Order: sequence, then C-alpha cells, then structure tokens
Amino acid sequence: MTDPSAAGGAALTASVLPRADGTPFAFDTNTQGVAMERIAINPTSFSVGLGFDQALLITGRRRELICSAQDSVDETGTPVHPGDLAAQLAKSLDNLEAVLAEAQMALSDVVRLNIFTTELSTLFRHFSAITDRFNGSRFATTVLGVPSLAGPDLMVALEATAMD
Repeated sequence: MTDPSAAGGAALTASVLPRADGTPFAFDTNTQGVAMERIAINPTSFSVGLGFDQALLITGRRRELICSAQDSVDETGTPVHPGDLAAQLAKSLDNLEAVLAEAQMALSDVVRLNIFTTELSTLFRHFSAITDRFNGSRFATTVLGVPSLAGPDLMVALEATAMD
C-alpha cells in the first residue's frame, strides 16, 4: 500500500477489526483522527424533499465499501418474493444491511445508492420504504429502469457505496 503522506496526504495505519464470524480483516484509518464529514450539494432543493441529495462531498473519510448489487435472495442465493416489489425491496435492504454490518458499517454510512428495477412506477410508489429505512440519512442516488435483472423473478437491486 502506498503511503499518501509522501504526496501531502494524511499518513495511514493498518487496523484490524473482526468480521461477524470473528475472523479479522484489516483496513486503513486516518492517523490524524479526522472524522468523515458529508456536505450535501443541492443546487436546487427538490431532491431533499424526496430523501436524497444530488451529490455528497465527502471529506476526512477513512474506509470505503463498494457493494455489489443486493437483491431479494435468501442465504442460498435463491430469489424470494416473486412478483412482490415491496417485499423484494425490503429483502434487498435487509441484504444490504447484512453486507454493511459485515464491514462494521450501517445504512447511515451509505453515500451512494444506485437502484435498478424492472418496475419503475411500482418502485416510485414504494420509494419511501427506502428513505424510511435510512432514517433521515440521505445519499446520492440514481434510479434505473432495466428490462431484467440477474434472475427472472427479481424486480429490484440495490448497489451501494459506503464510507466512514
């Protein structure tokens, strides 16, 4: 790993935290103890009322978690809740929270959430389920209507970036 202090950045040190199963994993922390700050960038305010920001300027970050899309599958990868977008959205959020927890993060650490759906109008009717689950923590987002997802019964997938 390159030490960014050589290029004028903050020096990093390796830290070790346990995973949910107790095995350790290493990550880098800012030795100056700078906390991450989110600065909402909203040239117009319509998005704030919808529960997301047009952009987030992140300063002082230490860790970045880039999540593959999480969808409505059980522990074996089998799709659940076919034909029910609301239930699939809830399960996708559960799965996203599980990935975040494994990295000792939470939904409040998500700075970008890309949403892929085969049913745009239905998703928008249930969008408050996402913002309610985030409990006031806003994020940058892109919502994309797609003809299909990884499985024929899947209707929604959530791709997130989290930082702390």
